[in-house]
Amino acid sequence: MTAIGERVSLGIGLPQLFVDGDVDTALVARCAARAEELGFAALWVQEGFLTPAAYLDPLELLSFVSPLTREVRLGVSVLVLPRHNPIVLAKRLSTLDHLSGGRLVVGLGVGRPRESFGRADEPGVPSRERFLEGLELLEALWAGLPVSHLGSLWRVDGGSMAPPPLQRPRPPIWLGGSHPAALRRAARLADGWMGAGSSTVADFVEQAGRLRAELERAGRERSSFVISKRVYIGIDEDEARAARRFAEYRTGIYGSHGPPAEVGVVGSPGRCLEALEQLVEAGADHLALTPVFDDEEQLEALAELTRPRAGTALRP
Repeated sequence: MTAIGERVSLGIGLPQLFVDGDVDTALVARCAARAEELGFAALWVQEGFLTPAAYLDPLELLSFVSPLTREVRLGVSVLVLPRHNPIVLAKRLSTLDHLSGGRLVVGLGVGRPRESFGRADEPGVPSRERFLEGLELLEALWAGLPVSHLGSLWRVDGGSMAPPPLQRPRPPIWLGGSHPAALRRAARLADGWMGAGSSTVADFVEQAGRLRAELERAGRERSSFVISKRVYIGIDEDEARAARRFAEYRTGIYGSHGPPAEVGVVGSPGRCLEALEQLVEAGADHLALTPVFDDEEQLEALAELTRPRAGTALRP
C-alpha cells in the first residue's frame, strides 16, 4: 500500500505542553528544524491559557521557530476568536505572516462553554456573534484599505492597518468546530477545517461527511478546501504505557474534565497506522500529528511510519 505521506500532507504538533513544568525551548527548536528536514508540511500549535500544565502561547511560539525554518508552513488551530480583540489580533497575525515570509495558516474557532480562558463573555452577546463580527473585521483590516466598521461590538471609523499580511489577499483561514452550524460556517467562509484533537476517529468520519455535503450545498469546489484533523498520537509497543502517558498529556491540557481516552491514537505502530488509514479513507487532506510524549523520538517514528513527502502543500 502507498505510504500515507504519498496520499495526504502531514504536519507535526510542536512541543508546547510541558507536563513536568520544565519548559524546554531547545527541544522546541530541534523539533521544528528536524520536522522540516523530514519532509513534514506544517508545524502546528494550539491555544490554551488556564491549563494545569505549563503551556506556551501559540503565536509567540511560532515567532520563535520562524527563523529556524525556511519553507514549512506555520499553523495555529485554533485561536478562540471571541476571546480576542480582533484589531489587536489582526496586527499580531499580519506581523507574524511577514516574519515567517508568508507561511502562516490561521485556524479560528468559536470555542466551547467550558474554556481555559476564564469568564470573559460580554453580557447578552453570544460567542457566535462575537466570532462572526470578529472575522469580518479581521478580513477588512487585512485588505490594507481604510475600514469603516460600525458593528455591535467593534467600531473602526476610517482606520487602516499597515502592513497587511504578506500573503494576499490574506493568510489561509481554517475553522474548527464540530456542531452542524460550525461545519456550515466553515464551508461558506473558510479555506479549510480542522477536526479537534479531542474528537475520535469515528467523530471525524461523521463530521467530514457532513462537511463535504455542506461544501456541495455552498457551491464550493472540493479541491479548493482542506479537510484536516489534529491527531494526538503516541507510538509504543507497550500499549498500557502508551495509554498511561497519553492520560497524563490529556489531563495537562484539559484537566480532570478532559475528553475520553479514545480520542488518542496510541499504541503499536500497526494500531496507529490503522487509525491514520481510517482518517485518510474518510477524506482527510492533511493530518496534524501531535506527539503526546517523547517528542523527538516520536518525530522520527512518525516519519518512518507515514513517509512524509518533502515539499508538499497542505493539500497535495
